[in-house]
Amino acid sequence: IIEGVTIPNDVESIGKSAFDDCISLKKLTIPNSVIYIDDCAFMGCSALTEIVIPDSVIHIGDTVFYKCESLTEIIIPNSVVHIGDCAFFGCKSLTEITIPNSVFSIGWDAFYDCKSLESIYIDKEKDTLNLSKTNMPEKCKVYWRGEF
Repeated sequence: IIEGVTIPNDVESIGKSAFDDCISLKKLTIPNSVIYIDDCAFMGCSALTEIVIPDSVIHIGDTVFYKCESLTEIIIPNSVVHIGDCAFFGCKSLTEITIPNSVFSIGWDAFYDCKSLESIYIDKEKDTLNLSKTNMPEKCKVYWRGEF
C-alpha cells in the first residue's frame, strides 16, 4: 500500500492516469520541474488529503483531481494558466480553493459535486473569468481581487 509519493526532480510532466485510483495515496510531493499535469493524473485517489502544486506547473488537465474525496484545500500557483474540465469534480471535502491571476480558463464542471466548497478566492478583477460553466455549489461564495 502506497500512502505517500515524492516525484523525482527531473520529471517534467505527470502523465495521463499516472496515479489513477491509487485509493491509499494520502500525500503527494510534486517537484518544481513539473510543468504539466495531464488528464486523470490523480483521478479516484480518494484518500489524498495533501498536495502542493509547485510554481512551475502551467496546465492542470481534465479530471485531474476527479473524486479525490478527502482533499480539503488546494492552492493553485501563479504559474497555472488552464484548469481543465471536471478538474475537481466530486472533491466532496474541498472547502476552499484559491485561483491566481495567471488562470485564463476554467473548464466545464470544474467544481461539480464539490458539496463542501464554501469559498473560491480569485486574484482577478471581478467577472473576468466565466464561472457559470464550473457548476459550483449554490452556497459557494466567490471572492474577487480586493474582496479578500
